[in-house]
Amino acid sequence: MAIDVKDVLDKLEGQGFLRKYFPEAEPPNANGWMKFKCPFHADTNPSATFNVDTKGFKCFACNKTGSAIDLLAEATKKPRHLVVELLARELGVSSSKTISGELIEQYHAALRLNAEVLKALEVKKGLSIESVVRWRLGWNAKLRRLTIPIRDEAGNIINIRQYDLLKIHDTKSKMTNLGGHGALSLFPIEALRQDSVIVTEGELKALHLIQLGFNAVSPSGGANSWDSRWDALLAAKDVQVAYDIDDTGVARGRGLARRLHKHGAKVKLLTLPLDKGKHPHGDVIDYFMEGYGVQDLRNLILGTPLYEPSEDAAPSGLRDDLTYEVAVASATKAQYYMRKIRFNGVVSSKDTAPYLVPSELRVRCSRDQEYCSDCGVYAAPLDCCWEMEKDDLALLELIDVDAKRQRQALREIIGVPMKCSSCKILSDEAYNIEETRVVGQLGATEASGLERGEVHSYSVGHGLEPNASYRFSGRVGVMPKSQHATCLISMAEPNVDNLSTFSPTFEELKELEIFRPAEWSLSGIQQKLDELYNDLEHNVTHIYRRRPLHALMDLAWHSVIEVRLGNQLAKGWLDVLVIGDSGQGKSETANQLKHHYGLGERVDIKTSSVAGIKGGLQKFQDRWFITWGTIPLNDRRLVILEEAKGCPIEVLQSLTDMRSSGIAEIGKIEHSRTNARTRLIWISNPRSDRGVMTYNYGVETVRELMGSLEDVRRFDAALVVASNEVNSDMINDATRLHGAPVPHLFTSMLCQRLVLWAWSRESSHVIFKKDAEKACLTTAKLLAEKFSSAIPLVEPADQRFKVARLAAAVAARTFSTDDGEKLMIRSCHVEWVEKFLIDIYSMRATAYHEFSAVEKADTTLVAPDEIREAIHSTLFPKDTVTGLLKAAEVKLTDLEDWSGFSGDQVKGLLSLLVRRNALKRRSYAYVKTSAFIELLKKMDSNGALQAPPVYEKETKRAY
Repeated sequence: MAIDVKDVLDKLEGQGFLRKYFPEAEPPNANGWMKFKCPFHADTNPSATFNVDTKGFKCFACNKTGSAIDLLAEATKKPRHLVVELLARELGVSSSKTISGELIEQYHAALRLNAEVLKALEVKKGLSIESVVRWRLGWNAKLRRLTIPIRDEAGNIINIRQYDLLKIHDTKSKMTNLGGHGALSLFPIEALRQDSVIVTEGELKALHLIQLGFNAVSPSGGANSWDSRWDALLAAKDVQVAYDIDDTGVARGRGLARRLHKHGAKVKLLTLPLDKGKHPHGDVIDYFMEGYGVQDLRNLILGTPLYEPSEDAAPSGLRDDLTYEVAVASATKAQYYMRKIRFNGVVSSKDTAPYLVPSELRVRCSRDQEYCSDCGVYAAPLDCCWEMEKDDLALLELIDVDAKRQRQALREIIGVPMKCSSCKILSDEAYNIEETRVVGQLGATEASGLERGEVHSYSVGHGLEPNASYRFSGRVGVMPKSQHATCLISMAEPNVDNLSTFSPTFEELKELEIFRPAEWSLSGIQQKLDELYNDLEHNVTHIYRRRPLHALMDLAWHSVIEVRLGNQLAKGWLDVLVIGDSGQGKSETANQLKHHYGLGERVDIKTSSVAGIKGGLQKFQDRWFITWGTIPLNDRRLVILEEAKGCPIEVLQSLTDMRSSGIAEIGKIEHSRTNARTRLIWISNPRSDRGVMTYNYGVETVRELMGSLEDVRRFDAALVVASNEVNSDMINDATRLHGAPVPHLFTSMLCQRLVLWAWSRESSHVIFKKDAEKACLTTAKLLAEKFSSAIPLVEPADQRFKVARLAAAVAARTFSTDDGEKLMIRSCHVEWVEKFLIDIYSMRATAYHEFSAVEKADTTLVAPDEIREAIHSTLFPKDTVTGLLKAAEVKLTDLEDWSGFSGDQVKGLLSLLVRRNALKRRSYAYVKTSAFIELLKKMDSNGALQAPPVYEKETKRAY
């Protein structure tokens, strides 16, 4: 049985209560306020006041606020629920019915299994699974309603609100209560423990705000169910009213603001900048769904003036005397029209030629016209100079216009009547204005996969660098011609990349030790990674039996920027490929990991151009812009390239140099270059749309996808997955195969911190131990001997660096550091990489080991002495060898001409050379194997080939 706190406060006699527990309290003043010594701090002079009517208090020294219950709990050092029970007994307040926690858990379990409702909660209400779990939201399958447990201050469940989330019931019964439990309450009641609170109309709206980090509360019966007993609970607090934008919501919000202001609360009545045509009943959820962010709501609260009862309408805009910190995605939204803003951004494109507009104006005129009194010049001193401020939106009137229109605009700015013909406007000074596109700078703790946003802007000044980070200040306006939103940037200061300033505390680094193995050995690392990937499979990706898939993608996230092997500095960021049949969890794994880490950007390159991926010169309205693509804009970060098979091969090949050097270059019209040290995860189906197992060897899908062996060589590792390796039901179903739930130890916060730690390591931080360096060379040699470079995933010339990059990523993944700064690569990390590569390349779907064995057999001559004897038996052995050496391709007729054989003789020779791996068929001709070329060179150089006398050969040939 639960006690209704409001009943307790209603029966409490305020003055008697304070006198009983605070005997030194002063008598109440005319407004019912009593001064007393605050128990929340060492108060020597009475600094707290208590209202005998509302039973609320506030301390003006420590800013504590609350009700009589909070006050007594602090004074007696007892828990709140015991204080409630104490007062209830004294006042004779009876308890109310409570609801079993088992019922709540039954509903909650039903919701966790209902993908449709979970998806609706995410899409319609923006609620994450974390919020579902925290607030124990549930699903009443019988009524087909979402359930929301309502608790009192003691934590007892006193009601279950049942919401028609899927809109399958009568709209009049959108929300119902559990029978017999319809008492009004504020939800969640714990929100009242803070000094500032947002009041909204609807439980799910309050939860959405709480999920975003705000303190919010809602009446459990909707906006029209406000109980006067709650006024005391909000007295002396900072309250922001965020009701719906429809007429009813506006009226109710204004009424609530009036009553709370009357009880001493500092109230702000928020006006959500939503289009009523699009959102007739727009609310805070619609606000965020429209692209506004957390900082935007904070700005709205900051810029909204305090409510005054004399106001008949809600404030219509933000204060103009403030500068608002915004994200690029929100910079040109309606909320900030005409306001000053600041934001961090990256110049994604810039006009190759800036505008030139006057910055200081002087006027020459006779001042003797009959309409001079209407002119802005007439009252000014003769030597007056008009200066254009850099954030004056009038500057927008002066760009992208012809000279005549610019003169008219200048006259309007100064205030010269259009009919004046004697006035001449002169200018000796000018501004450069560069037209730019700015995208959001990816913050160290922001998810790059979120919309970065883009703002069209004009920057006053010269010299902004494309793909460089800046801190911008400016004002939001519109283009005069089109009325499109834009930003006039008055200041742009170079900004340090947020990764460079990532600096976790000692305690935060200590928490990362959860990723370390029990011992630095191959088995220790394997055991820790198995534990880690088991957690991710069950709690993040829900893709099972695909451990190598998780590992390869995960290593790409944890790779570093640079590695130094011996005395050679090389790239450290990984470039990996996952290719295979549909439905194998490739995309889902990548996207869920991106969401879990909160880092990385996904792009569908199926229809992408070189400019979209890499960058280039683009033309907008007859003007050329330097524009950088997705990969350079994510320098030092990670990009997932989806649907690679749909991207033309020539586009993929245009990225070759950038992938290896980490530098993107534009060389047409205007030369520009920028860093593109971007971790890449390529995801694709086979280009031919055939199943993987229809290829002789799955690794051939890699060569087919990229077209060029040079592009294949850029991959540090590749994984091929086939549909018949793992049953599709097993990939996605944990319930039958994996037993009890796995504890979620490796949380999003910890994983993101570890990735950022890896990303922020400079080359001086990445240390290979001596035995690890030696192991890299040994492993590279072993892999080169085992796998063929005909498909150069393993290439002898640079395999040691691929191994080093992967080993550094494994070291980062296992938080291998002695001091929290240096990343230590140990020999066990290299051993793990060796085993991992051999395992994935030996998988049945990849079959790289089988391909290599066949390839090596094909490039080794079979019975070379038999080949020599066959060539020596021709009529012209020296000519045959010479012809074979010079020819790029060999045809039957060529062999006939060189050898002097014909008919079955030459066919027999050709057949022998093919069967002995000397020649390989390519379309309509044959090409020599490398081993055969070596044999021919030896035969040509040893002088053993002597042509017999011509007449003997000719005679022999004639007969």
